[in-house]
Amino acid sequence: MQVCPPSLAPRVRAVAGKRLFTGPVDASASAQVPEGLLDRCMDGVEGRGRLIEHLLREESPELFITVFSGTQPPSHLLWHTAPRVGNRPGPPPPPDGPGLVDVFREVDRQMGRVLMLAGDEAAVLVFSLHGMQDTRGVPLLLDPLFRAVKLATPFPSRGFRG
Repeated sequence: MQVCPPSLAPRVRAVAGKRLFTGPVDASASAQVPEGLLDRCMDGVEGRGRLIEHLLREESPELFITVFSGTQPPSHLLWHTAPRVGNRPGPPPPPDGPGLVDVFREVDRQMGRVLMLAGDEAAVLVFSLHGMQDTRGVPLLLDPLFRAVKLATPFPSRGFRG
């Protein structure tokens, strides 16, 4: 977690909650979505919304930059389950609970709350870093392959952060 100024870190943890992922989200080891992934992503998006609201109310910043990163892990694993894409190879979605579209709807809901709080005078820029498409498993294959032939090594203290 990166917080500036660093003195805000305890408040950020208290409001947003704990880290949702302790390591990389790796579906290359199995054809299953990690248990509870979507629930953890939904919790992360809600926590980020609470945090943004808290900081906007308490700090009144001139510039505020944030990312709703809770969409990345489920998008990598479940993009093929979204409407309009359908029937592409990949791990099946969990049978119960939220789906990929629900995570994005929660981001939309949280962003709506933030925009209302920011007010009509705020300049807001919203963008997506990249999209998802079928890569026939190549991204999930390369990491273990490069590690096996000693062309890559893991960073033990790093990994995916939701």
